[in-house]
Amino acid sequence: MELTSDEDFLSRANEAAAASVDNPVEAIAKSFVNDTPKISVAIKSYLSWLVARNFSGTTDKVEFFAKESPPVIEDSKDLLLCARALLNFINSFAVPEKNGACLEYEILRTLWNKFSVDQEKKFMRDENMKPSKVFGRSALVLVYPTIMAVLSDDLNASKLSVNGLEKGQVLHFFEHFGFLLSRNSDDSMLIWSEDELSKRSTLRKEMAEQRKSGS
Repeated sequence: MELTSDEDFLSRANEAAAASVDNPVEAIAKSFVNDTPKISVAIKSYLSWLVARNFSGTTDKVEFFAKESPPVIEDSKDLLLCARALLNFINSFAVPEKNGACLEYEILRTLWNKFSVDQEKKFMRDENMKPSKVFGRSALVLVYPTIMAVLSDDLNASKLSVNGLEKGQVLHFFEHFGFLLSRNSDDSMLIWSEDELSKRSTLRKEMAEQRKSGS
């Protein structure tokens, strides 16, 4: 199978690192694409965490809000729709140019925009070739402030239209994810820690086995 230009770029980045070739651009690109967990996995974990909080009756205010928080989204279906809206926006987002940007940002911008579903690229037929499937926390930390700035603009209110929810509720869902993205709190670790994800996966398998043996 013939590789696309971007698949070939990722392949060369991996080969360069494996051969210890001193190429900083390819090394940085490799660090972005090899970062785990991926954004899509983290958003699923965030969704699970919010649903669990609702079931447990946890209703504490989110500390990053100086203003009064909007009504909590209690319906699990609405939370799922918000998670899908966030994924869709991330995957369609084109990272803009930025004056005085660091090298990492410029490398990420070039690479990210090749995977954005808004770009007319043949390789986008592959479901796994989307920003949320390619990148992890290190990439999202660089672009999420810009994503939130775009979403907070009143001109983009339609992008926050989710099943009749208030715009503030949806924006709060997105902002809270960004808050956890940029912090090293216990809650953040539940979403972004590879060890925690592994533990939860093991626990789910054990519970599934117990249900089978008990049936």
